[in-house]
Amino acid sequence: MTSIEAIRSVCLRILSASGLVLVTVFALSGCGGSSSSGIDESLCKQDLTYSGVAPDMWTGCYSKDSADNAVWEAACKLESVDVSKYIYLHFAVSSTCNFDWVRAEGDVGDTWQALATSSANWSSSEFVINHTGAKVHELKLCVNGVSGGPPDWCK
Repeated sequence: MTSIEAIRSVCLRILSASGLVLVTVFALSGCGGSSSSGIDESLCKQDLTYSGVAPDMWTGCYSKDSADNAVWEAACKLESVDVSKYIYLHFAVSSTCNFDWVRAEGDVGDTWQALATSSANWSSSEFVINHTGAKVHELKLCVNGVSGGPPDWCK
């Protein structure tokens, strides 16, 4: 084997291995339900079939992304809490709350669960939700209910 043939053989092996690595990386990057938005868009979305008392209805997932165009939705009354891999806060249907539920995991989920536990001690408590569509950025608990708008939501 000449030196040129030996170099060609090594280069072909490297290219073959590189191609296999690239195919594997691209195949794995498509797995899972998340998109570039960082949330599972099959679960966290606007319910386009909703025709109830709220203007629109969302199922929301915590997103650490922040957005200048985020809005606050007010007066969501907690109805129930589900604990699994995620903490789900389910809200009662009303004309002032555009969320069926929101979910989070990890430290944020733990914090939301603690807020939910606190809200059970106050019959007039309501949540306000900062979001951009299905991306939920922040929750606030108003133990005496919601009275105004941002930045002073709570009574």
